[in-house]
Amino acid sequence: MQACYEQRRMFEKGNLLLFRPFVFKNGATPEDKFFISLGELDEGILLASLPTSQKTRFSGRDVETGCNELDGGRTNVYKFKAGDLAAKSADGREYCFPKDTYVIGKDLDTYPTISFLFQKHKGLLDNVKDYGMIVPEQMDKLIDCLKKSKAVRNKYKTIL
Repeated sequence: MQACYEQRRMFEKGNLLLFRPFVFKNGATPEDKFFISLGELDEGILLASLPTSQKTRFSGRDVETGCNELDGGRTNVYKFKAGDLAAKSADGREYCFPKDTYVIGKDLDTYPTISFLFQKHKGLLDNVKDYGMIVPEQMDKLIDCLKKSKAVRNKYKTIL
């Protein structure tokens, strides 16, 4: 029972996790990856973002901190500025991304929590670091940005 509670808390909306490594659904080479839980569709199915520090994901253009709609709304990017407070743990530890970090609206995806348990069982998850919750000011702006975006699927907007 305790494991279920810990897993549930781990994937609570707004939680920032770092998977070392993250095993991608498409079979790409596992790598260390941040994971922001954005909500739950059904029991055990998460809506999440895998933020990136790679500007090439949106043609390398400079974007402002916060919400950005590019290409007439076809591309949505939320920027966490390097050094700004991004998350806070239950014990008060604060986390700032060391590089500008981006959530790309069209890259939101769903993940069954059981797949993470399977990866852990197979020894594919060496370490998952929990940085705590995205701070409310950032989380509210991120959710609002994604909800208003033309690039985010409607089925995901209802979850947000």
